[in-house]
Amino acid sequence: MAVEIGTFDNINVTDLAEVRRWIRSWLPRSDEQFVTDAVVVANELVTNALQHTTTSCAIRLTWHERQLRIDVDDDSPVQARPRTPDVHGGRGLHLVAALAHSWGQHLHPWGKTVWALLTAPAPRETGCQVPNPRRPT
Repeated sequence: MAVEIGTFDNINVTDLAEVRRWIRSWLPRSDEQFVTDAVVVANELVTNALQHTTTSCAIRLTWHERQLRIDVDDDSPVQARPRTPDVHGGRGLHLVAALAHSWGQHLHPWGKTVWALLTAPAPRETGCQVPNPRRPT
């Protein structure tokens, strides 16, 4: 059963640092590499959304067993596609593909959701536990 652990709405470019802190507050601290990977993936998805939207975006974190799903919603109908990196960027979705178990997108009449799945290490390997779905203190 999937458990939504948090949503951060109305994100704009000035909120990126706060979004990274928010994500860290929801994730288990027992596996720093997993947390870092999740923050990088989320940051890239949010940054891409903000570059291609006319308003703000939203991010949602959901746990299902040992998988963290990161969904980013925006109002752009343009599909997210990896591009050849250059001096202006183009590395974001390549990083997402390298760090996530899988990623993809769903188009909606109002825009799209770009998602990524990251698999947490088994608890016996690192002590990493699925966080309690409550607001962090």
